[in-house]
Amino acid sequence: MAETTAEGRITLARGVDPDDRMLLREVQASAPAVGTLSFVDDLVEASYGPREALDRLDRGRAARASGTRDLTSDAVGLIRAIAEACSLHLDPEGVALVHNGPVSSVTLGLADTWRGP
Repeated sequence: MAETTAEGRITLARGVDPDDRMLLREVQASAPAVGTLSFVDDLVEASYGPREALDRLDRGRAARASGTRDLTSDAVGLIRAIAEACSLHLDPEGVALVHNGPVSSVTLGLADTWRGP
């Protein structure tokens, strides 16, 4: 990433997220320092890919110093509303909620009110 230009990163993001559902706008708005991009390069290189690099970042000193990455209560409420609406339309008798990964505010927020099978 350190050797890319801002336009190059935007082009990559547009290729992955052409409808701007999760990444494109953030990349367009960002202006990371070369040192930050070099850190990302080193982190990914020392990992088994981007997913493990993000996991390492979440568990590392930077995450502990700034607090855990988490969603706001409004975002959790939105996800809860979407999940409940989907469950009503998929099966009025209930849909199982399956969680994979570490416990987060989303997990706890959904588990609080989930009306599954």
